[in-house]
Amino acid sequence: GGSRIFETSSVCCWSSPVLATDGRVVATFALYYRTPNAVQPFHRAMVQACLQLSQIAFAHYERDRRIHQLAFYDDVTGLPNRSLFSARARQALELAERQAAPLALLMFDLDRFKTINDAMGHAVGDQLLAELGRLLAPRLRTGDTLARFGGDEFAVLLPGCDLAAARHVGEKLHEALLAPLVLDGGVRQQQSISVGIAVYPQDGEDLDTLLRHADVAMYEAKRAGRRTTRHFIGQMTEGLEQRI
Repeated sequence: GGSRIFETSSVCCWSSPVLATDGRVVATFALYYRTPNAVQPFHRAMVQACLQLSQIAFAHYERDRRIHQLAFYDDVTGLPNRSLFSARARQALELAERQAAPLALLMFDLDRFKTINDAMGHAVGDQLLAELGRLLAPRLRTGDTLARFGGDEFAVLLPGCDLAAARHVGEKLHEALLAPLVLDGGVRQQQSISVGIAVYPQDGEDLDTLLRHADVAMYEAKRAGRRTTRHFIGQMTEGLEQRI
């Protein structure tokens, strides 16, 4: 709450807080003297000018950080959004092509989420999405990416995973939801997901194709009774075209 002078037998330090726009102390600006000394008027003016510049710098940093957060991360769950997921996926696909390595994409959404939203309200729906992200993210490897695309639709990028490994990840996600999700006020909500899998290169060699095929497989999982996982096969597209 203000500038302070700290003295020892050999040094004197004058320390002033750097305040953010909301009043938080985000740093301190310290001026050291070789010997105990009173603060000189010129030094006081210099420190005040440096404090103002520091405040401006921190304000710009906070603004840029917020812009980056809004551009690349989902505001409800804090997970990467579609833009960041797409950038990471394209990089991973380029690496998979060079190394002739597999890569898997999972698409999943919450079963009967619209019913929950309509019955309990969007605030509860947002809590449910945030809790889902918090619960499922630790089930993945460090190099994997869990993203929210919008609504109740999520995607998982699994570099280096073949179909068997991707199925194993899908089972881990289902197992994580065996216990009810705990929302604000102690509300316990039992939830399940439907998962679709597409694997590079057999199910597609570019991101758009893989996402589309994983999405088709996800809806086949819903048609199979929900709380299940399906891998994309060509007949699914034929069946979808017939239904359209």
